[in-house]
Amino acid sequence: MLDLQLIRDQTEAVGAALARRGIEPPLGEILRLDRERRNLLTDVETLKAERNRVSKEIGRANDAEARQAKIEAMRQTGEQIDTLDERVRSVETELHALLAGIPNLPDADVPGINLRLDNLIAVVDALPLAQGINFDVSG
Repeated sequence: MLDLQLIRDQTEAVGAALARRGIEPPLGEILRLDRERRNLLTDVETLKAERNRVSKEIGRANDAEARQAKIEAMRQTGEQIDTLDERVRSVETELHALLAGIPNLPDADVPGINLRLDNLIAVVDALPLAQGINFDVSG
């Protein structure tokens, strides 16, 4: 599986190398999912930091009514964290599935493939035919 950092840093080079293999990978979708995942993780961490900060305030609070209000607010924050965590898992699953479908990059010395029909016909025409074998594909 290709390193996500490599795809982030060298998107065009990765795309060009895979194009030499005749593959058009979904690099745009991979980068979009990666950005979404990182944004979600930032949001989750921000909410967790807020929850930790308020939890300390709850422990120091003397007023029972204020304490209960903060506890209720943190329950809602906890639900938001759970929702975001589930979304992160979903995005990660989709991202890893796309990454798993991309083969390794070919070495720079490996020539590209040419899948144009005229090139394939030229290659087949250049092959020596074995005697007595009929390659007629017309019907």
